[in-house]
Amino acid sequence: MVDLGRPLLLGVIVLFCVFSSSFSSEADFLEPECLKVSNYEFTSSVKTIVDVIQQLTSIFSQFGHTFGDSRVSNAVSDCLDLLDASAEQLSWTVSATQNPKGKHNSTGNLSSDLRTWLSAALINQDTCSDGFEGTNSIVKGLVTGGLNQITSLVQDLLTQVNPMFDSKPKKANKAHFPAWMKPRDRKLVQANGVEADAVVAADGTGNFTKIMDAVLAAPEYSMQRYVIYIKKGTYHENVEIKKKRWNIMMIGDGIDATIISGNRSFIDGWTTFRSATFAVSGRGFIARDITFENTAGPEKHQAVALRSDSDLSVFYRSRVPKLPDIGQKGPPKPKKYHHGPRPWKLFSRTVILQSYISDAVKPQGWLEWNGDFALDTLFYGEFMNFGPGAGLGSRVKWPGYRTFNDSNQVHNYTVAQFIEGNLWLPSTGVKYSAGLQS
Repeated sequence: MVDLGRPLLLGVIVLFCVFSSSFSSEADFLEPECLKVSNYEFTSSVKTIVDVIQQLTSIFSQFGHTFGDSRVSNAVSDCLDLLDASAEQLSWTVSATQNPKGKHNSTGNLSSDLRTWLSAALINQDTCSDGFEGTNSIVKGLVTGGLNQITSLVQDLLTQVNPMFDSKPKKANKAHFPAWMKPRDRKLVQANGVEADAVVAADGTGNFTKIMDAVLAAPEYSMQRYVIYIKKGTYHENVEIKKKRWNIMMIGDGIDATIISGNRSFIDGWTTFRSATFAVSGRGFIARDITFENTAGPEKHQAVALRSDSDLSVFYRSRVPKLPDIGQKGPPKPKKYHHGPRPWKLFSRTVILQSYISDAVKPQGWLEWNGDFALDTLFYGEFMNFGPGAGLGSRVKWPGYRTFNDSNQVHNYTVAQFIEGNLWLPSTGVKYSAGLQS
């Protein structure tokens, strides 16, 4: 299966943008018609936000170790990285609007690129704020104001990008991969034997024994694919591919053979963001035939196996999720059970429709996050699901939970409507239903 880092991770629809033949009076480049404002005004707005980010970064840097609290220090470290990522994503938007054929124009669809990068820059502030949970409330209060200012400015910037739709489904290519994947990368994903730039082997038969050492040997901001072959074995390490390392590909010997394993968790002092066994921010990352796992266990609370904020990333024949332990979040059960999504934030929204639900899901279906937090603002719904775990008789009775009985109620959540699937899914070769099945 191919997991697409852009449309599935961020929920961004594929949009199209063209350039007008007239030049801006304020700027020496073509005006993209997907902007509702002049290129000059858009660029000025971006620069204003970057200035605010730099000011907040300076403030954060000063009190990272002031409070003598490792959780605060870790949260500040996360925020510095996240703010840096936001500044770079914003710089990409400027580069792409000024030079549509440059290296920052990643898909050829400028509107899609802009909305993707701005959406990423928008959510970074939430991730930063999350890291301060369980710390001194004074510290969180100090950072919240600045983060909210950035969020508001980026939200305004997003409204300046005009979506331009192409309603015709895109024809799938022969390789069944998205159009933005280069032919050479498609071949790399499918090839049985690939010439590697670096070989990692725990037994010492490669260039490196640690995956992270191979990552650090990769060039920065490379437009060429850098292939790391990871031989069979379990690698107990936390791997992070930072934003400067583009176009890295990792190939293992199979999901049951090459395993990257870690055990960081919230209880052990890590932020959720930094608990990931494998984290990748560098653009254009591809993984094939690898398992990513976090063995911390449910008693350690948040513990992430894989975190990817890599634009244009692909995970192919790779494995992440696993069933929880017996009796997790409740008394012992004869089987392993799982709940549906929990309300991580206010106004969270999940709709499951016409899907198979196994008996791994508990009859109540959904789990509260913390008492009655967000139970009245969430929007969770189910429609015409099937399977042993799909029964609705014992579902939760939350104010925000609902069962739908009319197709008109869920039309907007179909693949074609909610994520504009007809625009980009055909190019991936993934089987899907654009609308509801009769």
